Amino acid sequence: MFARLGNELIKLETELENVYISFLENSPQMGRFCFNKVEMNKKEKIENKAKEILEEKGFFLIDFVWRGSEQRPVLELFMDNARGITTDDCYEVSRELEKFIDENELLRQYRLDVSSPGVDKPLVFAEQFPKHVGRNFEIEYTDDETEKHTEAKLIEAKGDNFVFETTGKGKEKIEINFNNIKKAKVLISF
Repeated sequence: MFARLGNELIKLETELENVYISFLENSPQMGRFCFNKVEMNKKEKIENKAKEILEEKGFFLIDFVWRGSEQRPVLELFMDNARGITTDDCYEVSRELEKFIDENELLRQYRLDVSSPGVDKPLVFAEQFPKHVGRNFEIEYTDDETEKHTEAKLIEAKGDNFVFETTGKGKEKIEINFNNIKKAKVLISF
């Protein structure tokens, strides 16, 4: 009985897929559907090339944002490394990525912004932490299955383990493995 029911469900699923495909093929929205598919391929090509360029230069991709209109998209590439980013680094990456986009005629009109993530973005790679030793952080992490939130100063970076000293009364040292950090953001001090 269950085998027969399973076969009937498979037939029904196949029929539904055929109806959906037929709907798409005859829909006035089909052009929009295809355009989105093409745009996704362009985005993937550009993002993959960006990763390749960054890796060759010793950087890593923090975020790649594709926004704006279809006619004039805005591409935002945020990169980082262990030592920090200079404007010359951003310029070099921008020129190489623009050359790739233009030579492959992926986009006609676009704006490409290449920058470091800035202090307002959380750190996402362990390699980002060492350059911030001595700075205060807002950290969300797990400790023995318990989620914790604290403000602390990063006092030591040892591979994937980071030693923080809590701020305020009763200063305490906490060692946190990178895999246990849910969110870490450098606090700006004036």
